[in-house]
Amino acid sequence: MLADVYVNWGRVKDREDLGPTTMTTTDEGATGGMEVKSSEGAMKMGANADKAPDWVPAYPGSSPQYTYSATNPNEQTGAFAFSTSDELEKVFSFYEDQLKSRGFTVSKMTGTSEGKTGGMVSGQDKANNRTVVTSVATENDHTQVSVTFSAKRWN
Repeated sequence: MLADVYVNWGRVKDREDLGPTTMTTTDEGATGGMEVKSSEGAMKMGANADKAPDWVPAYPGSSPQYTYSATNPNEQTGAFAFSTSDELEKVFSFYEDQLKSRGFTVSKMTGTSEGKTGGMVSGQDKANNRTVVTSVATENDHTQVSVTFSAKRWN
């Protein structure tokens, strides 16, 4: 059963304001997912999540696991994660170079805590209202990567 109040894109709305709302789920485990649709937009989680748009760099040889995607008339957001045996600095360099070549202004920070190295590469494309944030950390001889993206559309 759906709750009477929803948090929708940073605003709390009554159920009636959203119009008809549907929620569907599919299988469980790695192929499972959920989708919620209303007149305000849609959110998909798990295997149902939409793939990242072309302007989000795809790391070579990676097998991204999409965690969520959401769309409404004004914004598209999403996230995915993957693991690679490549060193952290190689992943950082890839995202830094790719974002710069696509017109993003890039910032980067790294650090070490409790023997683990990690950091973030973020890019902002103000002309197209797009952002990409890549969080990277080393763990058990692998580099864990999480990428979030957002594009705002103003009508």
